[in-house]
Amino acid sequence: MKNIKYKFTLIGTILSVCLLTTVLVFELELFERTIDVLAQLEKFEIDEFIIPSLIFFGFLFVDLNHRHHQTKVEAEKAKIYKAMIGSVQHVLNNFLNQLLIFKMEAEETPGFDTEIIAMYDSIIAEAKGQIKELSSVISIDEETIRNSVKPK
Repeated sequence: MKNIKYKFTLIGTILSVCLLTTVLVFELELFERTIDVLAQLEKFEIDEFIIPSLIFFGFLFVDLNHRHHQTKVEAEKAKIYKAMIGSVQHVLNNFLNQLLIFKMEAEETPGFDTEIIAMYDSIIAEAKGQIKELSSVISIDEETIRNSVKPK
């Protein structure tokens, strides 16, 4: 029932048909009984609360439904972000491991500038730190993501 596009409409239709069948088979007068109950409520002046309550609960339902939808969207965004970060980490780790070959060659080459090797180590450490910051972002929004990799 998870993939049915209009599942609540289907449920409402089934319940309506069941109610109609019950009313017809047992010859119930639901509308008249509802009118009688409303007339009895008039004595207590409760009937004035019915329409405002229906309006309130209608809008409450819409708001809760909207919030539920937003929560699902945010959860999906977080799932996609985490998958993307995991993929970036994998690609970057492969790249960094391949760059180690160049570093080892540079270290074994006589007369190679040691400052360049130190700069290489610094660049690699900075890249690893930025990836670590990106993977630990809690609030997934543009500003937080940008701030996580902003030079400090």
